[in-house]
Amino acid sequence: MFYKILSVVLLLLLISACSADLIYVNAPQPSQTDTAKADPDSSKTQSDSLHKAHFTAVGDLLVERPILYDALQKDGSFEFAPLLANVRHLIQKGDFVYANQETPITGSEYGLGDGDFVFNNPYALGHYYYETGFNMLQLANNHTLDMGYEGLERNLAFWKNHYPDVVLSGVYQSFDEQRAIPVIEKQGITIALISSTYSSNLPVEYPESVNIFTGNEDQLLYDVARAEEIADVVAVGIHWGNEYQQPVESQEKLAYELVQNGADIILGHHPHVLQPIEWIEGPDNQRALVAYSLGNFISGPFDDRVPQLDCERLTGSMIGFDLVKNGERISFESVYAVPTFTSFTEDYTDYEVVPLGEFEQNEFRWCDLPAHKNYVTDILSERMDEVEIRMDEIDL
Repeated sequence: MFYKILSVVLLLLLISACSADLIYVNAPQPSQTDTAKADPDSSKTQSDSLHKAHFTAVGDLLVERPILYDALQKDGSFEFAPLLANVRHLIQKGDFVYANQETPITGSEYGLGDGDFVFNNPYALGHYYYETGFNMLQLANNHTLDMGYEGLERNLAFWKNHYPDVVLSGVYQSFDEQRAIPVIEKQGITIALISSTYSSNLPVEYPESVNIFTGNEDQLLYDVARAEEIADVVAVGIHWGNEYQQPVESQEKLAYELVQNGADIILGHHPHVLQPIEWIEGPDNQRALVAYSLGNFISGPFDDRVPQLDCERLTGSMIGFDLVKNGERISFESVYAVPTFTSFTEDYTDYEVVPLGEFEQNEFRWCDLPAHKNYVTDILSERMDEVEIRMDEIDL
């Protein structure tokens, strides 16, 4: 049985002056299981003040070659401005903004992937993500090693060198990095981000390079328990489930175990379609928010394996809520979802992520729009009546 850790030895490392909001905490080995409580001066210390911050999350940033070819300019540069222009204002409402970077960013000089589910993105896309407002990125997924271990190193180097204030999770260059818990602070609230994937498409040469939970569930739960001791909120990004299906028993079982070990937010992806959102009751009457799959926030135009699912595959959802910290208690307020859709022309140009509610049927050729809106609403609210599905009044 996995025993929840009750204390942690803390060593705080400030990354740089420009990354004052981002802290990496070196954690002990699993064998160090002292029974004393965490230091009273830690971020869990009782506070009389009230803190509030907005959390925003999206699913897969899946930027495939057709999108890259459309963004490629004659001089070899890339122009991504239109891609998220319709949702940028919604993303920037968040103090914390999470996404799964599905496709690695290792530089266009190493190619743009092979068109057969091996992906690579130019550095310009990473700059665009940062300018749009993302500051919490999961790098662990089945495509992490699409460009090999050297690609993983370039991906990490890009973010660390250009934007050290972005919290990265799930991918590392050493065992010491893997043992560290990344924590980000905004508006007086700290969030630890733990990320893991079910597997990698390519062989993992160095076991510390990618967090893989299959066969290592105890380590994942241990990391969550450690994170719970040092941050106000524990967010878990998890690449799980079966593609193009609804939640399977293994997802639900792991979600429950994560919550019992300290997870407050679980953000799922990999199925590439929307799955339900629900509350799971955790210890001390603290409930956790679980989004089993947020779908594709950005999606390539087609997948020949499932042509009948184009509408579902091109649909994602942004979720958001206010995190309120009152002393040691954290609560969620005003939970909402904004369904989105990756739109493009019939000649596969002009890719844009657009709130689903802004479409009219005469400009929506992929499926019956009213039926699809009803389907999306039903999926997202199937297990949670409290979530507000925002189709009409999009501005937050």
